[in-house]
Amino acid sequence: MWWLTVTSVTVAALLIAPLVEGQTERPDFHLLLDKCRTTVGYLVLSDESLKIFDGEPVYNACTRRSRRVSCALTFPGSGEGIKGQTAEYSVVLDTPPHLHFTDAKYADYFAVNLSEHSVVLITRVAFEKGLGSKVCHGVFATDDEMKALGKTKPPRR
Repeated sequence: MWWLTVTSVTVAALLIAPLVEGQTERPDFHLLLDKCRTTVGYLVLSDESLKIFDGEPVYNACTRRSRRVSCALTFPGSGEGIKGQTAEYSVVLDTPPHLHFTDAKYADYFAVNLSEHSVVLITRVAFEKGLGSKVCHGVFATDDEMKALGKTKPPRR
């Protein structure tokens, strides 16, 4: 099973260059969230008022300073999300091997298992016509692990 993690990190490393190129310092860790599902509920009475579909992957290159986490965000499909290219988070749980952090409104909530090299993200959004939630799963890797793979400059899509 270890080969699956190594393969996932290697593949993800090929997609991470935009995160590293725009930063002035090297990130401490990367969150490569490539398996996502989105559920949206619309405020109408209809058989079509609840939809589930694949969510867009997101790659984060993060730096941690005490209880603050700053991440450079890359969305391979569209380039930029609602928050823009960077996001700030606060650590709410740091009990190894678990690390949890969230934004000020708890709209983005990350749960990381450092031993398993896995991460889950829950994002929620409210908009005029309804509510939505996106759940993503992916790989956690330190910057040193990414460097060890030798894949800091992936081919452009």
